[in-house]
Amino acid sequence: MAISIVAAAALVLGLAVGENLPDIDQRTNRLLHRSALTHGPLASLLLYSLTLRASATPVRWLAMGVCIGTAVHMAFDLFPRSWQGYALVSLPA
Repeated sequence: MAISIVAAAALVLGLAVGENLPDIDQRTNRLLHRSALTHGPLASLLLYSLTLRASATPVRWLAMGVCIGTAVHMAFDLFPRSWQGYALVSLPA
């Protein structure tokens, strides 16, 4: 199966978005870094459920890129430089 240029671009864009999406908690005053809301499967599951109804192939490739990028980000967060302070996942109060 050949992938179109548009679908490949959507995948790459999704990978870039997914790689940076979990760290959006650093740009807010409400969540601590590595919040369980952003460093968990919630965003990926929500995006997956929204794209189930999408018939456009680039939308699905974008969602797949976001999910893969988020998974790679969280995999690298499993091995922080130190296991103290902000290295731990925090639960919102």
